[in-house]
Amino acid sequence: MNVGYCIGVKSDDLASHFTSNTGWTYMLLQGPGDIWFTWFKSHTSWADWDQGVVFGKTAEMRWRKRRGGLFHLVLVTTEELPAGFKLVGTAEHIETKSVYLWGERVFTPDDKPTATWVEGRIPQIINDPRGYPLNTRPNQRPCRVALKVEILELLRPASTSPGPFDPTPPRRLERYLRVVDVPGGSS
Repeated sequence: MNVGYCIGVKSDDLASHFTSNTGWTYMLLQGPGDIWFTWFKSHTSWADWDQGVVFGKTAEMRWRKRRGGLFHLVLVTTEELPAGFKLVGTAEHIETKSVYLWGERVFTPDDKPTATWVEGRIPQIINDPRGYPLNTRPNQRPCRVALKVEILELLRPASTSPGPFDPTPPRRLERYLRVVDVPGGSS
């Protein structure tokens, strides 16, 4: 997988980086007063969010607004890096892990699953647009949700000298892959 970065992106140019890849499936958007975890939508107003992650089967892009209002982006992809991205190195797969997210799926009285999740420790009901983007319909309860994460080892090209973005010491990267239903829970 290729790993690259792009720094100093203006908010007006941010959208072009997300629409250049057609393989995005999910987006996790974070702002000062809200967080959304939903299906990828290309018409999103990206500059309204201070940071986030879009990801799919072949790539993940993270971005964060820096002082001065410009954005820094990091892209991990199976394809060539797009124009404007500087190669940091390549990354190799080490393992895949599951990270369990908040909440258990709510079922109707006749045992049909809903798109609502409940977490008593927050306490909060999790549903659209902050719900979990899932296609699956579990046929058993209880049910939790997990984020599949790929652990990668970053291999730097020998000719690359550290610059303003130096990927060392973190030689391990995490790349979000997908969201899945997982049977099991507290009941």
